[in-house]
Amino acid sequence: MVVNLPLVLKLLAPALFWLGIIGLIPAAYAFFHHQNSDAVSFVTMSLCALVISNILRLLSRRAKSIITIRDLFIFTVSLWIAATLVTALPISMILPDLNYTGAVFETASALSTTGATAINGLDGRPQAVLLWRSILQFLGGIGFVVIGVAVLPSFLMGGLNLFKTESSSFDGQAKLTPHIKTMALALLSWYLGTAVACTICYVLSGLDIFLAVNAALCTVATGGMMPLDASMNGLPPAVHYFAIFF
Repeated sequence: MVVNLPLVLKLLAPALFWLGIIGLIPAAYAFFHHQNSDAVSFVTMSLCALVISNILRLLSRRAKSIITIRDLFIFTVSLWIAATLVTALPISMILPDLNYTGAVFETASALSTTGATAINGLDGRPQAVLLWRSILQFLGGIGFVVIGVAVLPSFLMGGLNLFKTESSSFDGQAKLTPHIKTMALALLSWYLGTAVACTICYVLSGLDIFLAVNAALCTVATGGMMPLDASMNGLPPAVHYFAIFF
């Protein structure tokens, strides 16, 4: 069976679009803290993602909206590769001692929630970069749900063996997409709510808001890439208990 490349490109377009939008979060943070050069780096990455998204959209205008399991696998692999390469741009631009290869390693580790890092001396690094690492971990942890909410419901699923249900109320393709979207939205709401609750608990434990947000994103995603050289060591004991809970 031949891969439907135009459809894969059509699926990648909105995913990269939203990745570019999310990249504006650390850009805004850097700009607010008068780190203009760092903000420009993130804006550059966002613009690249948006431009690539529009190009892919133009190239896939005539793609058929029937996706197979093979297409879905190719799309998933392509998305992780594209996201890793694009999100590495601002890190390599901001950190002079880390080349693009090292930045790709960093983003691949974050998106896959592996926990390894190529950055030394985290305590003295720009906060926008540390925030970006935490956001990427968070996206990696919920990546399949984001795909389900933002991308797949727009397309018909070729082959009902992709998702099966034994409910007697399920009567075919017409009800498949709503079921997927409802489940994905529920999981996404739970994921975001857990992150907010974790942040509040960390703040109540004595962490400042920046560290609490980053630690919560790392905790909920189980990524392990804390924005501190000592990781959880040295933090108040209450933080450890909340980390275990969440």
